[in-house]
Amino acid sequence: MVMIADGLVKCFRGVRAVDSLSFEIRDGSFTALIGANGSGKSTTLKMCTGLLRPDAGTVMIDGHDVITEPVAMKKMGCIIETPNLYADVSPYRMLKHICGLYRVPVAEVDSRIQRTLDMVGMNEHADRRIGRFSKGMKQRIGLAQALVCDPELLILDEPMSGLDPKGIVEIRSLLKDLNAGGTTILMSTHDLHEAQTLCRDAILIQDGKLVKRIPLSENTRSPESTVIIGFSGNLSENDVRGMRSATGVTNISLEGQSIRIVYRNDETSSNRIIQLLISMGVSVTSVSLGDDLERIYLEQMEDGA
Repeated sequence: MVMIADGLVKCFRGVRAVDSLSFEIRDGSFTALIGANGSGKSTTLKMCTGLLRPDAGTVMIDGHDVITEPVAMKKMGCIIETPNLYADVSPYRMLKHICGLYRVPVAEVDSRIQRTLDMVGMNEHADRRIGRFSKGMKQRIGLAQALVCDPELLILDEPMSGLDPKGIVEIRSLLKDLNAGGTTILMSTHDLHEAQTLCRDAILIQDGKLVKRIPLSENTRSPESTVIIGFSGNLSENDVRGMRSATGVTNISLEGQSIRIVYRNDETSSNRIIQLLISMGVSVTSVSLGDDLERIYLEQMEDGA
């Protein structure tokens, strides 16, 4: 599906949260929407999903206006900000209700719900009350809500929010698989590492305006990247030396409660590093990546300041 945002404007109390913003999301693409807090990311996504009416401009999906033509929304799934879920119902009942809204054939509903809950790792909690779930579990259910009707376009606002490192790895893999299968994805994120790992390009906005569109092709990536992982727990020099055998890791050093790792830019190195740490009983507290997208982002922010 193709989405075109043209001249979007949205004001709150006389302040332009989004200011003449235009961009195109191409069919089959995976695009990151990045920017500082208050840059207009969530407001932009709300207009793209029809949750907010623009003061000016349009959002078109395959030629249909999201505000005036409901058919535009038929093949879209979305999570905007924190998922607003009914606390007293189960994931199964909630997803069944959504299937009814989308007129999924009755004979397909149960298999569709089971498949979707499997995708987000929540099938064993299908009949529990959502109100008892952790923030990360609710985030997974919010994603299930967006996926249950097999969307061709997926719009996600900070989809990794609230997830632990294992959950991040699992949802990252799921989003990659969905995009590889043809789903078009637009995702806002503060995490430049996630954007660099998952997306093919990034749209950088500041004060509601387009700053730069950044292609994330192989030509923009260096052969190696450095990741700094903060942790709580104990790691010895022997543990660190043992991690050098992990696929793609070329250098690793222990620096207090963080480890600095240089790895080759394949699609699985960072995932394997995090999984290895978890298997060693180490709690990952932070991940930062000194990659090209981070450099470009900081340069553009400094230029715009």
